[in-house]
Amino acid sequence: MKNILFISLLFLSLTACKKKELTFSMSGVVTDATFGQALNGASLTLLQKPAGGGTMKVVGSSTIGSDGKFQFTFKREQAEKFFIQITKEKYFDVYEPVSYDSFSTEKELVRNYSTTAKSWVKLHFKNVAPSAVSDILKWTKQAGKANCPTCCDSEQHVILGEVDTTFKFISDGNTPFSYLFNASNPTTNGIKNVNTVAFDTVTLLLEY
Repeated sequence: MKNILFISLLFLSLTACKKKELTFSMSGVVTDATFGQALNGASLTLLQKPAGGGTMKVVGSSTIGSDGKFQFTFKREQAEKFFIQITKEKYFDVYEPVSYDSFSTEKELVRNYSTTAKSWVKLHFKNVAPSAVSDILKWTKQAGKANCPTCCDSEQHVILGEVDTTFKFISDGNTPFSYLFNASNPTTNGIKNVNTVAFDTVTLLLEY
């Protein structure tokens, strides 16, 4: 009788422990902002940074389908934070932190993400009648993607003397790109602009 009671209590104890295992859930939609549709075929990974440091751990991964949706359910563990990583060829990567406190065992965390197609702009500057080393061209970007390693910055750029050169920058696809310019010899100024083409390169020529 005592053995049966002991086994029954042990079973109940084990069952209670299993019930205490808590989980987090996360879902959302990933959008292609360039074409206004789901980012079909993109790879999405949810990474966990352990509390106290250590190697990043993958807690969920998914390939985005035609509806753009993703959903993860995983065991709750102590962590410093989480990161969402989204990649697709010829699109800008998404890598964003998600705080541990954003999750709850009682409610699914819903987060939506979007990214844009890549495009490239070649800026071709050509001084067609250079007359002195003092020829000066100043140009400053007005519109275009910012805050990425190979984007064109918004600082003023200065080009001196005889020039026939090209700079290439990355930008968002199917969006305006423009810069303001001022040349000293001959004196001329204005704005050069072009609409980028997703997955392709456009050239913006300035002859002065």
